[in-house]
This record gives sequence, C-alpha cells and structure tokens, in this order.
Amino acid sequence: MVDDNNKDKIYKFLKDNIGYILIIAIFFTILAPIIFTIGAKFKLLDFSNTGQIGDTIGGITSPIIGILAAFLVYISFKEQIRANEIQISARKEDNKDQDEQRTFELYLKFISDINNDINNLFYVYNHGLNNQETYNGSYAFGIFLDNTSLEGNSYTKFPILIEILFIYKNIEDLINEIDATEIRNNKILFQKIYRLFQAKLETNTWRFINLVKSQKMKDPAYEIKILDVVNKINQLPVIH
Repeated sequence: MVDDNNKDKIYKFLKDNIGYILIIAIFFTILAPIIFTIGAKFKLLDFSNTGQIGDTIGGITSPIIGILAAFLVYISFKEQIRANEIQISARKEDNKDQDEQRTFELYLKFISDINNDINNLFYVYNHGLNNQETYNGSYAFGIFLDNTSLEGNSYTKFPILIEILFIYKNIEDLINEIDATEIRNNKILFQKIYRLFQAKLETNTWRFINLVKSQKMKDPAYEIKILDVVNKINQLPVIH
C-alpha cells in the first residue's frame, strides 16, 4: 500500500513531467505501426504477420492512452480542488479584512463621539447680577478652573467635573477595547486618541490635577482616576 506521502511525491513527479510523458506517448503512438510491423527474434513479440495490424496497435496503445487520459483528468480534478481551496481561503481573508475594517470604522466613530462630548461641555459663569455667560467645549473647562474654588468641595457639586470624568472613563474603555481586539491599524486609532487628548484636554486636565492637590477636594480618588487615564494615554504607542 502506498502511503499519502509517496502518493504526493508520485503525483508531483507526474505533474511536473506531464509534458515529457505526453511527448513520449505521442511518439510511441506514431512509431507503433513501424515498431510492430518489423520482424522480431521472438515470436511472442513479432506482430509483422498479424492480419489486423490496426487492431493490434490499437489494442496495445489504447490502454496506454487511456491511462494517460485518466491521469490528465485526475490532475485536472486535483487542480480544481486546489483552486477551490485557494478561492475559499481568499474569501475568508476578504471577510476577515471586511470585519476588521468595520471594527476600525466603529472605533473611529467612538473617537468622534468622545470629541463631540468634549465639544458639548458647557459652563455658565455669572459675571454679576443678571449677567451670565455660557462657555462651551474644552474652553468651558478652562473658564471653570479660572473661576471656581475646589477647596473642600466634592466633585459631585460641579456637573462639568462629572462630565469630564465620564469622558475619561470612555477614553479608558476605548483604549482597553482596541488593545483587546489587536487590529492592524490600532496605532492610527491610538494616535487619534492621543491627538484629541493633546488638543482638547491635556492643558486643563493638568491644571485641574494640580488644583486638586493644592486645594484638597473631598474626593481625591477623582483626581487619581483621571491621572491613571492620563498616564495610560501618554503610554500609547504613538509619536509624541
């Protein structure tokens, strides 16, 4: 019994040399009438006196041609199976790429949502009697820090601080999620997160952390939570 390894070797040899085999078969078919009509020393091999020489040659060459034809069909069948396997593998790779692209676009949307959350921040500053002004976006955070005493207060007293905490929590969750999926373009996503932090949060966040340390809020854990996320952002694999 021929094992699978030897079968593969035989198949590869025949496939690689199919051209030579065809040439030999064609030449043999052409030369058969000459070969079999020449007298031979042994009567067993002497077909020169055979009445139906065509039938004799056909009877001898047909099995050879039949085997060759069967082998060609076998090669064709094997190659078709191999082509199907390659096609299936390519489809799987395409599906994987499409899934990864969808995931990448979803993360881009999350980053955009965080950016919108920052832009939607607002702080109403009272300049005096009936004189209020509303500030928006990251600028609102800065105006809040310029005009608010944190001494002895809880962060729950200030809605803008609660919103900032949620924003940083969303950033942390997004970083962890991107890390877990390990998509190929994760550095692009990390770069966008870092640039967003750098452009809209970094300056006022460090101001706030320093104010908390100097003015001693009731909730030091709040400052620690934000500081942990800031450190994680600064450790992202991006160009700083």
